[in-house]
Order: sequence, then C-alpha cells, then structure tokens
Amino acid sequence: MVEASIKHKTKQALSTPNEDLSTYDLVLQVYSPADAKTGAALPEASIGIQYLLKTLDMNRFKIAVRPDSIVDSFLVFIKVEDAEFEQLVKKAQKVDSLYGVSQLDSFDKITPADRLRLVNAKLTSPKSEGGAEITVGEGKWSYVGSCVPVSSVKATSQGLDIFKKSAYKFFDASSLKQQTGFLLKNFGTKYTFYFKVVSEYSVFLVILSAVGLASQYFYGSLSKVFTALNLIIGASFYLCWYGSEKKWAKDWNVVNVGHVDVSRTDKKDPPYKVLLRKVLFAPIALGSSLNLVFYQFACFLIEIFLNEIYQGPGKMFLSLVPTILVCSIVPVCTFFYSTIISYYLKFENNPTKAAHSKSYLIKMFLYNFLSSYVPLLITSFVYLPSGYKVNSYLGKIDSFVADFSNRNAKLPHIPVLTKDYSVNSLRLKTQFTYFILTNQIVGVFMEFGLPFILRKLAAVPALGKLLGAPASAPVKDTDEEKKLLAGLRHKLALPAYDVNDDYRQFILQFGFMIMFGPTWSSSVLISLAIELIQVKADFFKIMKLVRPPNADRAESSYPWPLFLKSLLIIGSFTSVAITLMYNGGDLGAYVDKSSVKTSLPAVFLAALISCLLMQAGLYFGESLIDEYYSDPGTETAKREKVICHILKNSQPSGKAASLNDVQSLITESLALTASTRKVVPAEKKGKKAE
Repeated sequence: MVEASIKHKTKQALSTPNEDLSTYDLVLQVYSPADAKTGAALPEASIGIQYLLKTLDMNRFKIAVRPDSIVDSFLVFIKVEDAEFEQLVKKAQKVDSLYGVSQLDSFDKITPADRLRLVNAKLTSPKSEGGAEITVGEGKWSYVGSCVPVSSVKATSQGLDIFKKSAYKFFDASSLKQQTGFLLKNFGTKYTFYFKVVSEYSVFLVILSAVGLASQYFYGSLSKVFTALNLIIGASFYLCWYGSEKKWAKDWNVVNVGHVDVSRTDKKDPPYKVLLRKVLFAPIALGSSLNLVFYQFACFLIEIFLNEIYQGPGKMFLSLVPTILVCSIVPVCTFFYSTIISYYLKFENNPTKAAHSKSYLIKMFLYNFLSSYVPLLITSFVYLPSGYKVNSYLGKIDSFVADFSNRNAKLPHIPVLTKDYSVNSLRLKTQFTYFILTNQIVGVFMEFGLPFILRKLAAVPALGKLLGAPASAPVKDTDEEKKLLAGLRHKLALPAYDVNDDYRQFILQFGFMIMFGPTWSSSVLISLAIELIQVKADFFKIMKLVRPPNADRAESSYPWPLFLKSLLIIGSFTSVAITLMYNGGDLGAYVDKSSVKTSLPAVFLAALISCLLMQAGLYFGESLIDEYYSDPGTETAKREKVICHILKNSQPSGKAASLNDVQSLITESLALTASTRKVVPAEKKGKKAE
C-alpha cells in the first residue's frame, strides 16, 4: 500500500509543469541500494537520501529530482537562486580582493565556469566556510556517485563543433584562440592551462625535430652538437612555459588565486604537523623505490641470461619472459604504491584541496620516474660500460647451470654460452626506440582505443553483464526534458577526467627526449607526430569520452613545471654522459674491454659541469621572468580569520525560509529508485493470490 501510494503521488507530481532543468547548475547521481529479497530501499539508504536532501535545502540549494536509467539510483538537480548567487559572488570577491586577485567589473562578465566553480565550492566546502561539505563519492557521501554540470551537454556540443572545424589545423592561431576562449568560458583556467602548454610544446617539438633530422643526417647518433642543442631548446621551452603561465594568469585574472584555495576539512592540523608527516613519508617512498629498482634490475639480469647467454631451444619464446614480468608486475607495484599514498594522505591531512593534490603528484613522480627510465639508465650506465665483465663469469654460470640440472633429474641439460660473450651495442637504441615509438602508440591505444571497444562491448547485454556494467532501468521522460536527461545520464556514466594524467604523458615523453634523445636524434619526429594527434585527441576526449569536470581555476599548472625542470637537470647530466661515453655513436661491441671510450672521470666532470650550467641558466631565467612579472601585493590576515569575518557579517538575520518541500522530494526520490526495481505493490500481490 505504501509503495503504491508513493508511486501515485510521484506520478501526480511529475505530471505537473516542471521548472526548466537547463537552468540548474549541477546534477548528482545518487545510489539507493535495495534489499535483495524484498526489493525495498535499505533503511540506511533512505536515511542517507533524507540527510542529503535536507543538507542541500539547509544550504539554500534549489532541488529537483528525476529518475535515472540505472537500477537503484536517481538524479538530484541543484542550483543556487540569483539572489543567493549574488551573495556568493560578493563573498568571493571580498576574499579575492584581500589577496590581490583581479575583480570583475560587473556580474555580466561572470562566465559559466565562474558560476559553476562557486556553486561547486558551496557544495563541497567545509561548513566553516559556508559550504554544505558534500564530498562527492567520499566518506559519508560515498553513495553520491558522481556530479556533472547541467550545462555540460550544451557546452560539449559547442566544443565538438570547434573540434570539427579545427581537427586538421595544428598551428592555426585563430583556432587556438577559439579553443582557449571556449575552455575558459566553460571549464576554467585549470584545464585551459594544459591545452595552452601542449600547444607550445608542439611548437618546441617542431623546432627540435628539424634540429634532430639535420643532426642525424650530418653527425649520426650520439652527436655532441645535438646534445647541446637538445638541452638548450629544452631549457628554452621550460622558461617559455614558466613565463607564459605568468602572462596567462595575468590575462585571465587569476594571479594569486593559489592563495585562495578551497579547504578540504574543518579539522585542520598545525602546519608543523602536516610538514612532519610529509617528511615521515620519505622512508616509505625510499623503500618502495628500492623495491621497484631491485625488481627491474632482476628482470634485466633474467633478460640478459635468456637473450645472450642461454643457447638452448625455445630461446625466441623465453626471451619474452622478462618483458612479461615487467609489464605485469610494475603496474601492480605502481597501483599498490598509489593506494598507500591515498591512505597516507588522509593521515597527512593537507588543509586545502590543491595542497592535497600536489602532495599526491609529488609522491607519485618519483615512482613514475623510476618505472619509466630505470631500464634505459641500467643499459647506459651498467650494461654497456661493464657488460664485457660477464666473460669472466661464464665458467661459473655454466657450472651453476650444470649443477642445477643434475640436482633436478627431470630437467634436461641447459646449454649456455661458455666464451666470447660480447655486449649488444644496439641495445640502448633498441630500448629507446621501443619507449619512444611502441610504448607511445600502445599508450594512445590504451587511452582512446580500448575504452571505445569496451563501451561497445558493454552495450551488448550479455557482455555488459560480464564486464560489470550496471543494470539498466526503463525511464519515461517528458518531451521537454528527454534530450537533456539522456545527455546527462550518458555523461554521468563516463569515466572521470583527470587532467594530471594528460600532463604526465607529455612530461614523460619530454623526459625520454631530454635524457636519452641523443641516442636517436631523429626520433623527435615520431614524438611530434604522436603529440599532434594527442593534443587533438585530448580535446575530443574532454568533450566526448570522459565525464565533464567541474569548472575550476588555477594560477598555474604547478607542480608539473617543477617535474619538467627536474628532468631537464637530470637530462643535462645523463645525455652529456651518454654522448661522451660512446664517442659520437661509434658504439662497438667488445669481448675483453668496455664500450666506453672516454675516461669516466672526465665524463663525470663534463656531465656535472653541464648539470650546474643548466641549473644556473634556469635560475637566472626564472629570476628575469619573475622580475618582469613582479606585482608586489599587500600582507593580509590569515585566510581562515578573513573568511570567518566575512561569513559572520554576511549571514542573514533570523531563520531563512526553506526553498524546497523537502518531505515531498524525499518521497519522490524513494519512489524513483523503487520504480527502477519494478516492485509489485502489495494490493496487486493480494489480487493475484485471490
């Protein structure tokens, strides 16, 4: 009887004229798990829904609920009324002004990205800062699955039009300007920074490609000329990025916004405690890094044995074992390390969202560095210089293998090389070719091709169930809302977008070229081709393939410039050392002596001088840019005190009237989730029994 009554009331409510959903700001996908036997919503789910809707109402959000196409879920639309939004803007402007952030001349200049950012901040900020403290998908709000801007359906449609017009225009200034304007308007500066940076990076690759091709033609591999020019052009790109970000921040009115960050929680620890916890992570990072390096080195030894010492049957197949070991275990180690970081960050308790994200990225950078570059470093500085020494151990290896075979009677004799072992002089170039070509192509496929294939397979009912796709439920929308709701349901089902994944890809690519580029100077052309495809594909991805991110602003793309700077400094050492060690590409294979033809102390000294020169050049370049863009500001009170003062003086007197009929919304929400389960009303069950 209760279910039937609820359904009847809901049908009546939805049959009445509805407010235009396109005027709402955000839509939340809310899950309401049901009892497996009865099909009714679990008590804790009902309580959670009530708590969510009451919290939204108390924080002055206008609410509307609609059915979802997934079983046990529904959609919650929220928006901030004009009068309330005006107050939000005034509060934000007061805080911004204290930190020297440029102010908008009028409300007419507020972009959709500005509005979405403020609304999302009100939704997720701690209560002490006037927010609802609803952290989507985290903590007590884990049943709130995802959140997307309502305007994303229209915005991404406009973005796709821009993509179609500029798909084949790689260096067109007007297309780039149009794309930048669109991103600023709908997504904010946080995401616009990435697309501006990779556009400059593409220009850098064009210049470096021309230099690399000329160098390969005239000087061959491991050219001292290319090594020097590679480092100079790489440093120029970094300083260009460093200066451009300051210019963009000024043009986009986001200077100093890094000081006005959204807090994560009201439970803040003193700064010294947070810093101490950051330091205490060092043993974990060191232990994890050593474990990874040890494993990679072990795989390297196995590879050398199977490829160059083992002489028995099945060598071609056995040589694949080390590759399989690396490709299977290293991602697993990376996953466990990232999981450890996620738990540790809760203990670290960074005060703001930006600090939380930066701490995670910095901790992951070391691991990404080791997993990407250690194989080439082992080849460059262990295998090629010292590989000839294996000859003195061939007899011992043969004896060990023979003893092992004798102790295991079922094993046949394992034939191994007993003399004249020579280093594979092409190993460094072969490895570099794999990382710069094969690995990048596989990466592009994994990012774009595989998800597309999986989505197509998930669309088939039988395969979708095997792949873990959620059960669908029939929905019947009004003609006015049908298109919008279908678009939003589709976007809510897409994977989340993280711009840091895109930054990581091009930073790692830059690292390969700056650290090992002299090995094959014309390889830059391959990186250029892949990057030109990548930059277009990334824009298409944010429009079509991922869940639209909530608009956000940033003053820069930090800490990614710091990572690129670190790779430049390391590359100034490794690339110079590799070039000098192997004498302009004349890398011979020797049985009785090292492949290194230059005195190692001289190599080390030259590489160290190169490293110091790079550091000095970057330091003075940054200083000049800082001086050019310097804009001295005024000292302000602590942010927390400022916010408390503003909130205290802006709170309305008396209890504000509720914007929503919360009880009706609760009833409607429970009915929507119940309808997805196709629960048979009690009176119908009675009639069937009769």
